[in-house]
Amino acid sequence: MKKYLPHSFLVVAMALFLSACGGGDSPPSPKPHFAYALNYGDGTTNGNLSMYAINAGTGILEPLSTPTIATGIGPQGFAINPAGTFAYVVNTGIPYTSPDINTTNGYVSTYSINSSTGALTPLAAPTASAGIQPQSIAINPAGTFAYVANEGDFLLPGYVSMYSINSSTGALTPLSPPTVTAGFGTGYITINPAGTFAYAVNFEDSIVGSISTYSIDPSTGILTFLNSGIALGNTPSELTINPAGTFAYITNKYDKNLFIYSINPSSGSLSRVSSYSLSPSYPTRVTINSSGTFAYIVNTGDGTSNGYVSMYSINATTGALTPLSTPTVSAGISAQYLTISPSGTFAYLANGGDNNISMYSIDKSTGILTPLSPAKVSTGASPSFIAITP
Repeated sequence: MKKYLPHSFLVVAMALFLSACGGGDSPPSPKPHFAYALNYGDGTTNGNLSMYAINAGTGILEPLSTPTIATGIGPQGFAINPAGTFAYVVNTGIPYTSPDINTTNGYVSTYSINSSTGALTPLAAPTASAGIQPQSIAINPAGTFAYVANEGDFLLPGYVSMYSINSSTGALTPLSPPTVTAGFGTGYITINPAGTFAYAVNFEDSIVGSISTYSIDPSTGILTFLNSGIALGNTPSELTINPAGTFAYITNKYDKNLFIYSINPSSGSLSRVSSYSLSPSYPTRVTINSSGTFAYIVNTGDGTSNGYVSMYSINATTGALTPLSTPTVSAGISAQYLTISPSGTFAYLANGGDNNISMYSIDKSTGILTPLSPAKVSTGASPSFIAITP
């Protein structure tokens, strides 16, 4: 005769087994991601940030219950620290109608990020001083130092302000020395993925633009100027480094071209590999996906017609770009800045002339962007930048 274990014993045994395996627990909820669009405003009053939750399934941006938070006057750049706990907005503090030459220092608005709701709250010290006409901010991969590119007053070279970041409070404290020199019209700064070198783009250096290259001291955060000898033509915009840290891509808006440089991992020096004509577009930025396989160039347009995004595959060995089978996708008027979600499945583009964000899905195998439905979500006035929590 077969003997059967009592039902109650089986229930208890199964419960113990599931508990030991973790099977008795509900699967953890995915961490929510939030997006923030930086709105310049009308240039005379404070700008603001539009705040959204990202629907993990559809990719649609959903405005938070409190949809905006004020920044300063003339917001230009925005960054979120790698931990996703603090956010920083660079403000010139100068009305748009002011003369180009001025000596008013800008400042950085500082915020904490609620990891559950995405809401931003100004820090106890809500601002940190920057230089004259600050334009952009970069944070090193460790989240310990921040760097602000200051355009200056056009009579003297621009420079970079350097800060340490308090990991608990998010506060910025100037380093000693607090600044390092750059070229004329310093507008953009970026850091390589290893956190060992920094590059500042100077759009008015000796008539043509240039790149200032720096080494980064990992313990002090101090930038040491290495060189500034690369000519880039009329008004270079931004420099993007691929995730492997092997190539740099630099757009030149008014010359309508793109430069590709190889990066020496030991010295940080840049060597030109190739250049591309992008006429008739006005390219503003190259965005590269996290695996380094696809690149997207935002073309702002002429200010009256829609911009668009050019889509490419990337040769990992040479850095060369090859147009995808569908080479472009439409954007809005004065398209400015495209960013990709942490999952790599969605992309978002700020359209400064339409006061909205274009939203796309990304085919991970082909790299092609496809507009979502709805295709756009409203922002504040003149959005120029969008960032997503990591």
